[in-house]
Amino acid sequence: MKNRQAVWGVALVAIWAASALPQKAIDIDKLVELRGVQVVNWGYEEGRELRPFKRSPGTPVAVVVHATAGGLLEFDKDASTITSFTSFTGDKKTDLLKKEGRRPAGAQFGRPVIGRDGKTCLVEITAPGVSAGRATKLRVRGTLMFLQATKKKTDTVADVDLKKGTEFTVGGIAFEISDAYDNREWSSQPPRPGETSWPAPVDTTMIVTLRTNADVSALAALRLVDAEGNELSSELSRTSTTKLKETTTRFTFQLKRKAETVGIAVDVRAGRTEFKVPFSVEATLGL
Repeated sequence: MKNRQAVWGVALVAIWAASALPQKAIDIDKLVELRGVQVVNWGYEEGRELRPFKRSPGTPVAVVVHATAGGLLEFDKDASTITSFTSFTGDKKTDLLKKEGRRPAGAQFGRPVIGRDGKTCLVEITAPGVSAGRATKLRVRGTLMFLQATKKKTDTVADVDLKKGTEFTVGGIAFEISDAYDNREWSSQPPRPGETSWPAPVDTTMIVTLRTNADVSALAALRLVDAEGNELSSELSRTSTTKLKETTTRFTFQLKRKAETVGIAVDVRAGRTEFKVPFSVEATLGL
C-alpha cells in the first residue's frame, strides 16, 4: 500500500476552560474564549479514504463570544473577517489561510450556535491549511460581527385553551399547541398481597407542547402562567427540526397541576445594534 503523502501527525486538542483559560468572571475586555482546536492532515491511500476524524484536511477552531448587554441575535459571517491564522514551529510561521489543494484560500465559518439566554455564541472557524511538523503554537486573529439586542420586552396572552390544535400569537410569534395530555407518574411498586389494583398515582400533571415555524432567535423566555402571572410550568425540552428550509421549533412543558386554560408569557429581545468583536486567541498545540 503506497502512501502518497506521509502524515506527520494528526492532533485533536480540546482547549477547555480548565486548560486554556482561568475559571473567572468574563472581563469586558475578554469577550472571546478559545474552546477547542483540531488539526487534521491529509488521509492515507490513493484516494485518501482513511480520513482522520472523517473530516476534510484543515485546522478548525471553536471560540465562544460573550455578549456585553442585551442578547445576541444573529452572527453575520459576511461582515466577519479572519485576518491571520498562523501556526508556529520555533521561529518559523505557517500561514494556514493559503489555498490548500482544492480548498480555497481564507477561513470558513461553521453554523453558529447561540445559547438559550442569548449571552454566548459558539463559532467554528476553519482554515484550509495544516501546521508544519512539530508546530507548538497556533494564533488566530480577526473580527466577528453580530446583531445584538438592546432591550427586552414581555408580552402575555391570557386564557389559552390547553387543547391540541389551539392557535395563538404572543410577542409577534405564532404558536400552535401540538400536544396536551395528562401525565400520571405511577408508583413502580406492584400491588401488595390481597390487593388487586396498583397504588394511586403519586403525582398528576400535564405535558404541553407548543410548536412554531417562526424565527425564535429573539425569544429569551417562554412561560405558562396563571391569571396572577405565577409560573405553572417548567420547560422539559426545546427541539428544532429543519425540512425544505423550514425550521419547526417545539417547546415541551410539564405543568405543576392540571389546567383547562393558561396564560402564556414571553420575553423577547428587542432593538438591534451591531456588535463588533475584534479578537486574538492562541493555543499551545504540543505536537
